[in-house]
Amino acid sequence: MSQKTMCSAGPQPKLPGYRAGGMPQQGLGILEVLIVLLVIAGGLLALSKIQGGLLSGSSGAKQQAEAGFIGQRVLEDLRVRAWSSADLSPGVHALPSVSGRSAAYSVSYEVTDNSEPSYKTVVAMVTWTDSQGASQTSRITTRLQKSGADGSVRVLQPQGAVVTGSSSNQSSEASSSSSSSTPGKSSKGG
Repeated sequence: MSQKTMCSAGPQPKLPGYRAGGMPQQGLGILEVLIVLLVIAGGLLALSKIQGGLLSGSSGAKQQAEAGFIGQRVLEDLRVRAWSSADLSPGVHALPSVSGRSAAYSVSYEVTDNSEPSYKTVVAMVTWTDSQGASQTSRITTRLQKSGADGSVRVLQPQGAVVTGSSSNQSSEASSSSSSSTPGKSSKGG
């Protein structure tokens, strides 16, 4: 039997994973490396975009929480006033602006007298500009009633907080504190 040997006179077909001379290919080609780098860069870009969205959402939540806290403090301060106090007279009362950790807040409140039964509706309004330049307002409402001959005030019915913005229709509700008279501390009511 005779063996036929192949002569290298003509081009040999290139097999996957082998070089033209029949030697195994080692390493990656430049095109493969560029594709891998492109995929990694796209992934990092997507992660940075997600991170920016999370930070923006976190900032808005901090501002809403801070505005709610400021509004609650306003109502707590009013609850310890005498029924006949000028601070509880009907109308809109402006308070000094407050510089918070995440924004500057304009603070005011409105008192409305109601007759049957006799109580006052108090709405604390805290306004600020969010990180996207839109004006946001948090309103917290409560009802106060004269509780005794000494002119002390008690909470008739806690209402709630509503946050509204000029550029979106989002609103969130949170309960106003019910009967605590210590500023900054409250118990939830419904």
